[in-house]
Amino acid sequence: MTGSGMTVRSGNVSGRRWSSRLAFILAAIGSAVGLGNYWRFPYVVGEHGGGTFILAYLLSVFLVGLPLMVFEVLVGRRFRGSVRQVLSRFGHERWAVLPVVITLFVLSFYSVLVGWTLTYSVFSVLGATGNEIPYFQDYVNGYWGIVGFLTVVSITFSVVYLGVGGIERFVKPGVLIMVVITLFLLIYASRLPGFSEGLGFLFTPIDPSKLLNLHLWLNVLSQTTFSLSVGFGVIMTYSAYSRGSNILTDSLWIVLGDLLIAVLASMIIFSIVFTYHLTPDEGPTLMFTTLPHVFNRITFGWLIGLGFYLTLMLAGITSCISMMEYLNNNLSGFLGLDRKKTTIIIFLLVLMLGLPVVLSYTPVNLQVAGERLLVWYDRLFVVLPVPVILLITLSIGWLWDVDGFTRTVDRYTHLGRRWSRRLVLWIRYVIPVVVLVLLYQSITTLLGWLF
Repeated sequence: MTGSGMTVRSGNVSGRRWSSRLAFILAAIGSAVGLGNYWRFPYVVGEHGGGTFILAYLLSVFLVGLPLMVFEVLVGRRFRGSVRQVLSRFGHERWAVLPVVITLFVLSFYSVLVGWTLTYSVFSVLGATGNEIPYFQDYVNGYWGIVGFLTVVSITFSVVYLGVGGIERFVKPGVLIMVVITLFLLIYASRLPGFSEGLGFLFTPIDPSKLLNLHLWLNVLSQTTFSLSVGFGVIMTYSAYSRGSNILTDSLWIVLGDLLIAVLASMIIFSIVFTYHLTPDEGPTLMFTTLPHVFNRITFGWLIGLGFYLTLMLAGITSCISMMEYLNNNLSGFLGLDRKKTTIIIFLLVLMLGLPVVLSYTPVNLQVAGERLLVWYDRLFVVLPVPVILLITLSIGWLWDVDGFTRTVDRYTHLGRRWSRRLVLWIRYVIPVVVLVLLYQSITTLLGWLF
């Protein structure tokens, strides 16, 4: 029963299920692990001085990220439906429109970034024949970005079109290959002269005074939700296909898997940074401008580059797949169409919305008000809307009456009634306050950019 007395029935996923618990966990890790782990995490760590950020991030992951993960897995398992399906059972289906629209735009420009990693993987292979990996300023003088974007969107479409079975067949080996390559790169990094210096930067320089810096915590909280892919309903969709198991342990495996890969990626990148005297807080340009310079000049650099960009690509595509499946599950209900027709519509929409972004990074140099479209997409569809989407997802916890919510948490986690109720209150009252602070920061950031 809801607080209003309305009976809430389980959703319908038409018999679709992961083949095993491991399949769900790997798929969820694939959704969570993305460019945020390999690209954004290392440079925000660098910007905030290494160990201080790591300590704050660990606190954020277990106090905010893990409860959000438990919440999404729980709602998906209990109601067997998407955000739209669950909200519709509480009489608020329209609230799901904004998350769906924003996710569509995010998928469109995110696919552009993943396309870059795909083409850089190809350039790395060509490096075995003596060709250099191009620097980004040279890359945008051609049309390789369009090729990469179209390839990534086509792969994503093909996998999602085949349904849960198709997603599982791609994601399970994809995540395992990603982990193997990451471990291979870590072994390589451990033999570099800058490995110990990189570890020292990453883990030891903890400045307690910086933990009082609000800007640090805003970046930490943003990275937590971005990296774990929680609060958007994507994990909820995957969980709707999962089989019976303890959702607390499932959530822990997903969170720990994502955290481990983020830390290993940082260890690899900072080892290279300190070995070749790069700047640890260089930012996004490190991936496509600075590192190609290194890979072009070291022995078997093409092979290291291939491993690096191939891992980025797999991480990106598994996230793209989860976003498209999320869109499919929600839009099929709004449009009243079956999943295959809905997948085709999403494919065409992503092409239509993403191609202008790609053209911003070609000789066409498409811009609006002096800014490339990728910058506009990031600010308009990530900076401000993400906290709002988090609040919409969390609204399920508010619409759900406390006693029913608590009983369900206890049933699926075996925490006991007392700890289950504490978790429910934490999700209902504490985390929304954190999100409201993020929303305030997002609004001030956007207003500062506009004016």
